[in-house]
Amino acid sequence: MLKPYPVDFRPTVMRQLTAQNPYHRELKVADAPPRRPGSGPVVNLLIKSAQPTAEEIATGTRQERNTQAYIDAVHDAADMNICVTIDCWGGRGDGAHALANALLAHPWHVETHIVGRCASGTCLIALAGDRRLMAQTATILIHGARLIMTPDDYARLYNMPKPAQDAVLDRLSLSDAQTEAFIVARTKLPRRVVRGWLKTEHEMSANEALACGFVTELCDN
Repeated sequence: MLKPYPVDFRPTVMRQLTAQNPYHRELKVADAPPRRPGSGPVVNLLIKSAQPTAEEIATGTRQERNTQAYIDAVHDAADMNICVTIDCWGGRGDGAHALANALLAHPWHVETHIVGRCASGTCLIALAGDRRLMAQTATILIHGARLIMTPDDYARLYNMPKPAQDAVLDRLSLSDAQTEAFIVARTKLPRRVVRGWLKTEHEMSANEALACGFVTELCDN
């Protein structure tokens, strides 16, 4: 069962943002200048997944991306350029944040190509490129943090004591704050625009993505 939650930041998360300032830390990390070209061959990474079926969602059997393997590949790239090709229906948000930040920390040029679907946390990975290309027929889907749960998981969540429920909802709200900060830093769009996307599950064409700065250029399919 796919359960969305409102993207408005919860009071406990707002206090955490004030105390620890992870929003502004995320802005600083994501607002990285373009990097110079590296040497040697290009390291090619493919991020691809099919649309999950209703059965996979209902039973919790959707295969998740091996984020650590991608992060290891980024670290192993040394002084080489990286090219990331994306056709993906999403995955765990924490993994997407970790990989996007690993790509931003790479000291040499990173290029991302959206060739099909770029949904959910995969959008952050796409934004980590200095040069960001998108096929004319590709699409982007941006939404707020969610839990993908089986009916039993869903029942357990709502049978939890309220402090435990609040901890889950706070974690989702903090993820939204970090996602908003990352997109704002990479696109220079107003926060209100990005927050509206997270609330409404915004689907974006290639032309809109180019116009708003999500990608830097369009390419043939």
